[in-house]
Amino acid sequence: MFFLLTKSAVSVIIIYGRFGTDMRTEKQTKNNNERERIMYQVIKRDGKIADFNIEKIAIAIKQAFEACNKQYNDNIIDFLALKVTANFEPKISNNLVAVEDVQDSVESVLVQAGYADVAKSYILYRKNREKIRNMKSTILDYKDLV
Repeated sequence: MFFLLTKSAVSVIIIYGRFGTDMRTEKQTKNNNERERIMYQVIKRDGKIADFNIEKIAIAIKQAFEACNKQYNDNIIDFLALKVTANFEPKISNNLVAVEDVQDSVESVLVQAGYADVAKSYILYRKNREKIRNMKSTILDYKDLV
């Protein structure tokens, strides 16, 4: 028998396993709205506010690993994503954090974890995205002038 308590003790999952077959039951102790309560929100570059989604951090880290042709497993990616949230926590003000602070934390955590090559790939990707944003902005400014 295996018990898994979620972070907020929202639900208890009991898994019975025998010879590769699982029977799973879930007892919810709070309603779904409470379970989906948002911890933080992210201030995007355009000033819009979006709900924080740790999965976006995990995807970005995974893409950086893939860009380096570096092996990984999902447990490592999830652990690194959690470390990132711990790293940017001091930068949270009024439950808001800037997207640049989150990205800086990704870089920092990757380097601290010994993945400097992956961090470099992530940094280069950020720089390229910044160039693209600047070019789009310049083109839009030019169109406004003409």
